[in-house]
Amino acid sequence: MSEKKKVIVTGGAGLLGSAVTHQIVQSGEYTPVVMGRSDNPKRILDIMDQVIYEQGDVGDPATLERGISTHRPEKIYHFATVLGDACETQIDLATKVNVDGFIHMIELVRKYEVEQLLFSSSLTTFGLNLESKTVDDHCLQRPGSYYGVTKLFQEGAGRFFRNKHGVDFRAIRYPAIIGPGSRAGGFVSYTSDIINYALKGEPYTVKFKPDMVLPLVHTKDAARAIIDLGNAPKESIKEVCYLINGVPNPPTAQGLADMVKAKIPTAQTNFEPDPEWQRVLEASALLIDDKYAKTEWGWKPTFDTYDKIIDDFIEAAKQ
Repeated sequence: MSEKKKVIVTGGAGLLGSAVTHQIVQSGEYTPVVMGRSDNPKRILDIMDQVIYEQGDVGDPATLERGISTHRPEKIYHFATVLGDACETQIDLATKVNVDGFIHMIELVRKYEVEQLLFSSSLTTFGLNLESKTVDDHCLQRPGSYYGVTKLFQEGAGRFFRNKHGVDFRAIRYPAIIGPGSRAGGFVSYTSDIINYALKGEPYTVKFKPDMVLPLVHTKDAARAIIDLGNAPKESIKEVCYLINGVPNPPTAQGLADMVKAKIPTAQTNFEPDPEWQRVLEASALLIDDKYAKTEWGWKPTFDTYDKIIDDFIEAAKQ
């Protein structure tokens, strides 16, 4: 029997990367090579015998090239990034990883003739000077955060290498990703933390106003989306970078808290808005029209209500 082809997942021990890695293992088509910094990748420990784990800093060009040259993947899922809240306070690090690191990555994709580069972009590439609070993939992109600035650069560089050098670059502009195991303490993590703290029996304080609204997508849907995007025929891909939405008409932060309270009566959620956090997040507190993802490659969420998402958290906690 011939050996399975390989795919590389950078940041594959993170929330989205680990979900993608699990789904790749379940499909049985590829062997995932997970590249990450952690010496204890908790989110993929249950499948470590079915993946190749390469520990190291993918922001280091030599480490990245060694991984790609050794494993010669058919596809690369590139999720390694400095996230939103850290981007605002660690500009040099964010530039090194998100900007310089992306250029190293895409040059290596060319050098080793990797067939496809799949990338996690963000809704935060939109934000300022919009005529409407509802955005689609043709709207003006003027980020309100440095995280959004770096993601917009990566999108632009990906398009350039696609058009000039034939790299099959494709990206999803994710809203807040929510699911069991979400990282606590970030700008958008209140959407998960409200549930997680309730499940632990601990009070939780939201740093935003009760009327804050963020579009959401469940981790499992987010992972399936980028796999489906990669599997779509080349001739179907017109937009290249796609917004997706999980929950139509997402509830306010207060609405989230009320829904959690209804299912977990001991939940205690308070609101103490932080002006700076409020300013940064309001720029990406948008509603999403994901018609291009739906029409070009058939995007459709499974977790399309916040009730379904809460139930998934509760079920995961039982396990």
